Amino acid sequence: MAALRDLGSPRALVIRDGERIRIAGRDVVRGDLVVLNEGDRVPTDGHLLRCDGLTADEALLTGESVPVAKSARAPGEGVAPRPGGDGLPFVWSGTLVVRGSGIALITATGPRSEMGRIGLALHALEPEVPRLKLQTQRLVFWFGALGASACVLAILLYGFLRGSWLDASLAGIALGMSMLPEEFPVVLTVFMAMGAMRLSRVNVLTRRAAAIETLGSATTLCTDKTGTLTENRMRVAELRLPDGRRLAFPGGPLLEEDFRLLARFGILASAEQPVDPMEVAFHELAGMDGGSGLLDHRPDGWSLKRHYPLDPSLLAMSHAWRGDEEEAHVIASKGAP
Repeated sequence: MAALRDLGSPRALVIRDGERIRIAGRDVVRGDLVVLNEGDRVPTDGHLLRCDGLTADEALLTGESVPVAKSARAPGEGVAPRPGGDGLPFVWSGTLVVRGSGIALITATGPRSEMGRIGLALHALEPEVPRLKLQTQRLVFWFGALGASACVLAILLYGFLRGSWLDASLAGIALGMSMLPEEFPVVLTVFMAMGAMRLSRVNVLTRRAAAIETLGSATTLCTDKTGTLTENRMRVAELRLPDGRRLAFPGGPLLEEDFRLLARFGILASAEQPVDPMEVAFHELAGMDGGSGLLDHRPDGWSLKRHYPLDPSLLAMSHAWRGDEEEAHVIASKGAP
């Protein structure tokens, strides 16, 4: 629950009485207009009234690492579906804006938001008792019942046959104590520690006894969600030129100027302070070049003159650059036109 609360937006830019003010994310209420920009975390659920190439990372809710594109809500559009899918005008609390900007009308807060419903579901979960512990408790109960029965029987037999009830009581208590399974908790702890040690040898760390028992009996683990068992990080795997030449990574530095030029324009077509995982991967190319000049991907005096967001009809985004003493613009584009 604490981790979910930490994912909430610490600050939000809202429009109230025609003025833009920045408030704490917990103070956002239904009906507020929230301004979303690249790098912002959505404070709570809403739908977009204006969208300028906005894409959001919804991996927190869907498990998919690829950001999804958003669009402005059309008049009369229905209620919000489940998170996921391109072209939807809805944004959800806790998701991250990785590109573009927009204005959202807040429609749900607190437990009525998507993140709030997840928190309520987690709060209702009860810790699972390991089956081994339940079986051990049942075994201890029957041993205890058997010891108590033997104790009473020994006292009665000894008392009636020998006539000494004091000696009979001492003998019965000794017999009952000897039948109590005092070592069972120690044996259970040792078995759990041995299971955790075996799992750690295959790089699996567990914190709950139930997980040790479940994973210890598993032979195959199947998953299709990125970011759970994987790092959810993108990296450039290969560069290709129009003439068919390729450069795979990890490899040596970008020795050929043509590969440097391709990588340089990939960086120029991305945000200067990237949030999108794909653009972050492009910027990491500068560190792969071994200090051979790719770090100076933007010549001195160049500045970004215009940003062209992702266009559904072209499926590409572009940046227009121009130097202080240059008349012509240099266009850096990336996408799948």
